[in-house]
Amino acid sequence: MMMKSIRHILILIMFALSGFGCASVPEPSPGKGALYGTLKAQSHKEFLDKQSGESDVGYDGFLGGIFYSEAMVNYPRLKNLYACLMNPAHQGGAVHALEINGSEFSIKSMALAKGDRLRVKNNSGLTHHLYLTDDNNEDGFQEYAPIPPQSEQDISINLEGDLELNSEEDESLRMHVHSGKGLDCQRLTSGDRYVFQDLAPGNYNVMFWFWRLGSIKHQVTIKAGQSRLLNETLSVDRVIH
Repeated sequence: MMMKSIRHILILIMFALSGFGCASVPEPSPGKGALYGTLKAQSHKEFLDKQSGESDVGYDGFLGGIFYSEAMVNYPRLKNLYACLMNPAHQGGAVHALEINGSEFSIKSMALAKGDRLRVKNNSGLTHHLYLTDDNNEDGFQEYAPIPPQSEQDISINLEGDLELNSEEDESLRMHVHSGKGLDCQRLTSGDRYVFQDLAPGNYNVMFWFWRLGSIKHQVTIKAGQSRLLNETLSVDRVIH
């Protein structure tokens, strides 16, 4: 009986070592590399307590403030975090779904590449004239054709920087947008894993972003046949130095 138990344990250990334990490390194609890791967020304890009664899958941080404090705690349900690779080979042109539900966008913040498109579905009873602004650039303005109720329309993002998408008909309808040339972004909830697979060897800039906390940037070197691990935590004391 003891020998059978020992044999069973050895089989489990061999199984873990041979497959299960290595499954979390991406395997790039020959001649390519990969970047992966976990992105977390930390926010003020009072902010966490204020939203503790929310029943949604995650909280996007659109309401309420985040203030500096020495007592930082992890907020595991914070969503709309972004891991972005600044990849010269990424040409943009991706399509991102977005809905207008009453006086709210379905997503409160988004990081994307210049040249990407938003496929906006207007579920409200109003015709919305959307426009994009850049408060740091007086020439940063882009307006779009009206979107009638219960219709869908693609709008392109041709500006770069920290932008805001607004509606002429409803001033409470707004979304924060971070746009950059060659940005390849993955939308995450705090604690999620990101993977950038099959990257050409070379140096890359990586950005981790949440619209209220700001961004943290790194430069990484990707080598052929290797998977680079890079974990990061977005918090007030990490972003503001």
